Formats: sequence, C-alpha cells, structure tokens
Amino acid sequence: VNTNRPGIIGLSAAALTYAAAYGTSPADQTLVITNLGEVGFTYSNTVTYGSGASGWLTMAPETGTLAVGSGQSLTGTVTSASLTAGVYVATNTITSDATNSPQIVVVTLTVNAMAITVTAENNVKGYDGTTSATGMPTLTSGTLAAGDIGTYAETYDTMNAGTGKTLTPTATIMAGTTNVTANYAITPVTATTGEITTMAITVTAANNVKGYDGTTSATGMPTLTSGT
Repeated sequence: VNTNRPGIIGLSAAALTYAAAYGTSPADQTLVITNLGEVGFTYSNTVTYGSGASGWLTMAPETGTLAVGSGQSLTGTVTSASLTAGVYVATNTITSDATNSPQIVVVTLTVNAMAITVTAENNVKGYDGTTSATGMPTLTSGTLAAGDIGTYAETYDTMNAGTGKTLTPTATIMAGTTNVTANYAITPVTATTGEITTMAITVTAANNVKGYDGTTSATGMPTLTSGT
C-alpha cells in the first residue's frame, strides 16, 4: 500500500497586483509554486478574464512538473500599453493531479490616467465679441503615449475688452480616430496677462431739424462711418 501523501500545491501568493500608467506596461511579477506532498505532479495555468479587456496577462511557464519538495517560479507578464485607464481583473487557475487542485491566483491590474500639464500662452486680440484666442497652449510636463496626438486651444475668461485677462487651456487627445482624452489626468495652467483691445469705430451725427419742444432730443439717426 502506498502511504505517501499525494502531491499538494503550495503557492507563495494567492494574488498579484499590478499598476501602470496609461500607455505603459508594468514590471513582471513572480510567485512560487511548490510541491508540499510526497508524490510528484504536473500542472497547467489557465487565465480567464473579468469584464473589460482580455489577453493582457501571460503566466509562464504555462505547464510544468514538480518533483517532491521542489518549487518553480511562475512569472506574470502584463501587457497593458494599449489598455484604457481603469481596473482589470483576471484569474489564473492552476490545475494538476495534486490533491488540492485547482488553486486560484487573482490578478488585479490598475491602469492609471497619465498625468500631463497643459499651459496657456499669452494672447492679445482686438475685441470681436467672442472669447476665442489664437494662442497655442503647450504641453509643459508629462508625455503622451506613443501614437497619441494632442490638440490644444485656449479661451478668454470673458469677451470684454481689458488687460490682465485669464486664458484657460484645453486639450483633446486622439489615437487615430478615437478620443482618448479620458486616459489623461490633465492639469491646466492659466495665463493671466491676456488682453483684448477696444475696437475703433466712428459714429457721425445726422443733420436734424425740429420745432421747439423744451428738450435737447433729436430724431436724426447717426451712422457708423468707419470701423465695423
């Protein structure tokens, strides 16, 4: 009668947690699988995914054999450069002919929005009844993920003429035809030296004749003779 204890799976960790900025992938992590029993066993890894993206986790080696008392490192590789910001969960199921098969390793990946700073540029324009500005904000800290393209704009705080006006930048970031702005944590830095100059116009009175009525009023209609 074989009195040896069957193979028993031992794991150094029951969970792996990864974090990466949008557009990047985190460093590999490892855990150790050991045979705590008295009979060797073979094992295999199968990854399943929760809601959201799939295919971002690889556990290697995919299969293996453990003699009595031996152990082997399992390496978890996450490829997240193409994932949008958010939290992703996968389950790695280890199955074998060991007595406590299967064993579960829960893998959590957090893809954080990439922090960037967009700074407004000073702008001077003549009054035109709008808050638009032609100044071009710039990316002053952080970088965009490979393949992403930023479009920047800025607006005045009000349309009225004046100095010391605030200009606020905005950013729209595209990956091809897909808007990926939500994957960035954007810090806008305003400019406070904007200016809107007054618009020069000339208004010319019209000749007027009236009877005495005790007032200075006139019914003649002045006209705009220069400017717009």
